[in-house]
Amino acid sequence: MRKVAGLDKNITGTGSNKYNNDNNQSGALVKKSDNPFSLDAISSQLILSTERKRVVGNISNVNNALNKQNRQLVKDIEKQKHITSLQNDFVSLASHEFKTPLAIIKASSDVLKRLNKDDPDVIDQVNKINLAVDRMLELVNSTLNLSKLETGRINFHPQLLNIADLVTSIINKHRDVNSKVTFEMDIKNPLRLCRGDETLLEQIFSNLISNAIKYCTKTPQVKISLFEEGQNLIISFEDNGIGIAAADQKKLFAKFFRAENSIIASGTGIGLYLVKKFINLHQGKITVKSKLGK
Repeated sequence: MRKVAGLDKNITGTGSNKYNNDNNQSGALVKKSDNPFSLDAISSQLILSTERKRVVGNISNVNNALNKQNRQLVKDIEKQKHITSLQNDFVSLASHEFKTPLAIIKASSDVLKRLNKDDPDVIDQVNKINLAVDRMLELVNSTLNLSKLETGRINFHPQLLNIADLVTSIINKHRDVNSKVTFEMDIKNPLRLCRGDETLLEQIFSNLISNAIKYCTKTPQVKISLFEEGQNLIISFEDNGIGIAAADQKKLFAKFFRAENSIIASGTGIGLYLVKKFINLHQGKITVKSKLGK
């Protein structure tokens, strides 16, 4: 038809009308194919509408399933919170119940020690009792502190302290229980008073000293150095224990972790985890340098 249209200048009136009529008919056919009410258009609309309903239905089903899972998850979380709360309450109650008889045993052993200070055999047995009581108290306190720490109930009351005096008092406590331990304390220069929580710091230092003594197969030797570096107080604990493998050092402060060679002494893997957490509360940091056998 484009060829005929190109020659329409020489066509007579009749022929021209015929052409125009044909052309108009052709145009009408084109319009019919664009008719929104044609069968093809209606069929396409029905297909699109059906597909849209299917997609909307799928989305609705997924949304309902997610809402159901969310409600169940909320219930599970609330249930777990309740169980955790019961566990923490039990730990707190049990810890206090353990502390009372242990305190009585400790006090009684101290009386025996004073009354038999000239009898080395009695003193030796009393020291063993005190050592066992101290380890039990350490376990109870660690368990209680772990519960408090994980529920945000740990007490943190910093105040100005003489750290050297605090460390000295802790050393004396350990020396009273185990006279075989050799302690060396090195203070590089006069130390300023530091702000810290005395109870938590005492647990930190006591735990580090206790580990130095427990994990030693020879006569324990513990050297504690204190010095200032800028605005920081550095406290170093050095011992002659069994050492820690390089691979274990990376996980040393993880909760419940115990090094492979730690089987020579009892432990729970809580102590160093708490040490790091308590040091973090003081905005400090702790590092370890060790080799097996050193």
